[in-house]
Amino acid sequence: MRVFGRFLKCAAVASASLIGSSALASANEVVCRLPRGGTHITFANEDTREAMAWGPGGFAIAPDGTYWIADTAARRLLHYGRDCQQLGVIEPKDVVGITALAVSKDSLYVLDVSAAEPTVLHLGLSGVEHGRHVVDRRVTGVALGERGNLLVESDYGARFEQLLDRDGRVARAAVAGLSREGVSYQASPADLSQNEAHTGTLTVGGRTVSVSVPNDLGGLRVLSVGSDGGFFAKLDEVALVSDFRVDQTVRRYDREGRLLGMARVPLAERYTYVQANVATAPDGDAFILHTTREGAEIQRLVFRQTLPSILPVVRERPVPERLEAHPLACRGAEDMALAGNHFADFVRGYSATNISGSCDGRTKPTFLVNANTAYRGVAYDWGGFDTVASYDSALYANKTAGDIHTAAVESCSVGVDCSGYVSHAWGTPGKHGTSTLPNISWVLPNRSSLAKGDILNCADSHVVMFDYYTSNGIFMWEATLSNNFDRAVHINREWAYFSACYVPRRYNSKC
Repeated sequence: MRVFGRFLKCAAVASASLIGSSALASANEVVCRLPRGGTHITFANEDTREAMAWGPGGFAIAPDGTYWIADTAARRLLHYGRDCQQLGVIEPKDVVGITALAVSKDSLYVLDVSAAEPTVLHLGLSGVEHGRHVVDRRVTGVALGERGNLLVESDYGARFEQLLDRDGRVARAAVAGLSREGVSYQASPADLSQNEAHTGTLTVGGRTVSVSVPNDLGGLRVLSVGSDGGFFAKLDEVALVSDFRVDQTVRRYDREGRLLGMARVPLAERYTYVQANVATAPDGDAFILHTTREGAEIQRLVFRQTLPSILPVVRERPVPERLEAHPLACRGAEDMALAGNHFADFVRGYSATNISGSCDGRTKPTFLVNANTAYRGVAYDWGGFDTVASYDSALYANKTAGDIHTAAVESCSVGVDCSGYVSHAWGTPGKHGTSTLPNISWVLPNRSSLAKGDILNCADSHVVMFDYYTSNGIFMWEATLSNNFDRAVHINREWAYFSACYVPRRYNSKC
């Protein structure tokens, strides 16, 4: 663990800036502009074909009103004051991909979702480590309970479990949701397995509040509960236009469940996806971390009584003419799933040569930390098209595992990239890229047509394979560099991850 302290403040004066209340972006108030590079915001895989750009993974506000950011690509935590000046940088030891964090008056709790086993780290505010706790692979975030206990959330806020008590001791216990003075606050998203999925519910004690959107309600969660019992909820409205579009809004309610105002998160203007992008402050305001090519902005959400709709209402699109079927025998969904799991669940130990051996032009996958340790998932190799068997054999022959350098394909590394993974799952005779997968697939007419083995494809960037719907997103297979996964995984993603570019497609030769 490395810590850089307040000496950063002077260097940050010329780069991080405090913005006055008149500076607006997307109708919200920009309070800080944070630069990129150096000790500030980090991005990866920018302007690269067949790879998706990504950057910070999480954002939180401390009880003293200061800002904490998970600078995931650099595997560190950034701390900024309310005046936007940098207060410090913490580099926890052996972290892989931090995507969520919670801050108390004396502790940091961070979720390393990309570790060999997802782990919650308990740190002091200076970075001293107090403990590590392995959690389930469905865990997507962390939150502080009313008593200062630590909760972990699954499926983006659909379920909560207590992990630590207020004294930091392990005390796992089921909880109904966030609570305040004995009243529980819960969200029940729409059932996306149904054709019509417009409505969900918020439950406050014994009161139920119906929440509806014109298109599909892809996500609904309670973000936080204030000292007065008022609360914030986040909604994701999903529409399949030419590709998937998501309108993310935050709603503010009083303790009785009466709507006080709505604000919009400008997903269409973001540079990269931020998983934990909304945080609430002690004074009752809500803020977002919004990425730009220049770095990131901290925006205060501006709430209004009404918000104009920005998505067209889409009920059904005409079914396009299917392309000529692939000449090979058809491929069933269960065979696709079996192949997906074969890559994601593959477990083996890695030698020092496999991890750090000589391979000109290669960059080591981040998750491979220690030799002679078992890791799950075939390593990401840009341009790679190995089978699980050829990958395993090559590692026995002292090849290097994976290559996250996206400038060239290296013959000395082995693994699979996102489109290579899908090509194997679909059983194609050769490797397809995200720009050629459309040549062997057809566009689905609506969101509800998605079924196991279908893909969400962003041409020239990234592709994932659908498994099933979850409460606030989808479970899927992907070989990805984002969040430093750097391997094939079977994980849950929320709908905001897919906003713009992603098109649902089905293999021409799917049975």
